Amino acid sequence: MTNSILYVRINPQEKGIMMIKLSPDIPYQEPICFASFIYDNEKYNIFFHKGYGDKVDDKFVPNLSRYFIQIYKDKLDGEFPRLCAYIYFYLDFETKETKYIGTGVNPEYRNRGFASLLASLWTWICMDNNFYEYVTNKKQRKPFLIYLLKLYGFEINDITEYETSRKTIFICRDSLSKDKCLYFKDTNEAKNFNKSNIAKHDNYRILSSLDDTAIEVLDRVILTTPYQLQDFTKAYTRSRKKLESHGII
Repeated sequence: MTNSILYVRINPQEKGIMMIKLSPDIPYQEPICFASFIYDNEKYNIFFHKGYGDKVDDKFVPNLSRYFIQIYKDKLDGEFPRLCAYIYFYLDFETKETKYIGTGVNPEYRNRGFASLLASLWTWICMDNNFYEYVTNKKQRKPFLIYLLKLYGFEINDITEYETSRKTIFICRDSLSKDKCLYFKDTNEAKNFNKSNIAKHDNYRILSSLDDTAIEVLDRVILTTPYQLQDFTKAYTRSRKKLESHGII
């Protein structure tokens, strides 16, 4: 069996060294803790995990590996560690491309900045390993996660598509209630999204217009167009700041 310790720093509390040495030889199904942090006086551990196989066009492809970064709440006496949040992605070691698949945060651990922390870990680790192509899967489901990636310097190739596409979604916030809101250019898209599990679980407010003066438009996204990392300085700066604030680097 390959020794996983060769690929991650031995002490999760160490700083100033490469967190993970990415390699196609990393063993499957052996989650390894490589960092930890404290939030509200509670300890959380961060694991790297290589999953086995994935589906492409509804067909299982065994040699298509998914990679995960997972945040677990440290176990208490008599308890199992709790999975709080995760990000998963593909790695192409020949082209040095990493492709974002998605992020999940369990409801009880939302509004703690974990999605942003995971985005920082993904971009930082891949930069540390000289990956230089960062893209998203063509079809995404969560508008606010694409908005988050845009804060890290991701963008579509042709920004005029925001004006021309019927699938443009306006990312908004109610300045009074601080609610997350979405406005869909196409009302049918709004109806379909409102029926989805994403809308039900994430408690988005779907707006019928942007006329309310309390509504602040933050940005625009399109879920069916791939995004690429175009501003590496922004990604590096934002990731570093986030990881330093958690004492990870």
